[in-house]
Amino acid sequence: MKTQNNITPITSTKVEFFVPAKFPASNKNEFWSDYEKQMDATETRKVQVVEIITLGAMDFEFFKNGLMDHQTWLDGKGGTNSTFDLGREIENIWEMTEDEMNNWRKYAYNVCVMVQNEFGANILVDPQGYKYARYCGMIATK
Repeated sequence: MKTQNNITPITSTKVEFFVPAKFPASNKNEFWSDYEKQMDATETRKVQVVEIITLGAMDFEFFKNGLMDHQTWLDGKGGTNSTFDLGREIENIWEMTEDEMNNWRKYAYNVCVMVQNEFGANILVDPQGYKYARYCGMIATK
């Protein structure tokens, strides 16, 4: 059962930039260490960071060891987008043709929140609209 863990960010800053990242296939893990074990076998992909949330050092450790806990500051964030220009407006994804959908997926990327401590250690989180760290990754360094 997911619990509410009252971690209060020090700061929250809206940003918009892309980074190469690694997001292991195994998701919905409680502990960051479970993700770290999978990083070497994970492909690098592009993600967009739209917010940087800074936590105190102790709260960052609590967060890393309680990724399934509800955090109100993750609610409604994350998701998937694409750089593919459809060239027309649609109301939902099912209005795309099969070719359009394939192109949209080809240029798709995850939208993430960077959760960091005050010293710069960070985790990329794509909650996919949920209140918990549904998908977690890290900036790829190689």
